[in-house]
Amino acid sequence: MNFYKICFLAILSFSFLANPFFVESAYAHKGKKKSRKMLLNLALRHSTRVGLNKSQISKLRSLRTNFRKSKIMNRARIRIMKIDLSSLIRTEPMNMKEIQKLVQRITSQKEIMWISLIKTIAKTKNILTSKQLEEIKKIRKRMRKRRTRSRKKRTR
Repeated sequence: MNFYKICFLAILSFSFLANPFFVESAYAHKGKKKSRKMLLNLALRHSTRVGLNKSQISKLRSLRTNFRKSKIMNRARIRIMKIDLSSLIRTEPMNMKEIQKLVQRITSQKEIMWISLIKTIAKTKNILTSKQLEEIKKIRKRMRKRRTRSRKKRTR
């Protein structure tokens, strides 16, 4: 029984250490391109095409700044908890209750990050008008077409 606990905890700890917040992991190799996919950043990048006024731009910029700050803080908290988790796993004998509590805290912190992202998207949609959201959809379609064309050229 003890062997299975150790194996389970080792696998669990490796998965936490190897997989940073999973939203980024899919785009980690692309650098800044992942941040451009978010509705908020896309609206600010194409503000003239979308037709944003000055008050909308200032609201979106402050929203982006607040989201970035909270994202940095949440990531830091998760990293600290992962360090604590790895030290708890190395102790002899292992305290399973403490490890389980810490794993639950890590997952709840990831949940907080998800909710923060979703709230930011919702606030962005509230700031933009329906015409502006339609224009952003058109911009996304054009961007997808360009990406698929460039991929086809590279494979030929």
